[in-house]
Amino acid sequence: MIKSGCFDLAVNSGVGRAAKILQQAVGVNQDGAIGPATLDAVAKANPRDLATEICDLRLNFLQSLPTWATFGRGWGRRVSEVEETAFKMVG
Repeated sequence: MIKSGCFDLAVNSGVGRAAKILQQAVGVNQDGAIGPATLDAVAKANPRDLATEICDLRLNFLQSLPTWATFGRGWGRRVSEVEETAFKMVG
């Protein structure tokens, strides 16, 4: 689940931003390099809570963009759909 959500985030917002958002969500150093510390924190996280946190952080980033007024409705829908799919994957 986290892999697919981060993949979608990476495709749409960049690999570096996806890594840093994941790291922020699990409370580790946001260096953009997913290594042992990040993977360990992800493994210990509650998948549902982590999906929500990633989607919240992603939405906050998108809302900060100057093009939010133009594209926000679609972006918001996409983030919501990613979160919904994540919930279905983790039960």
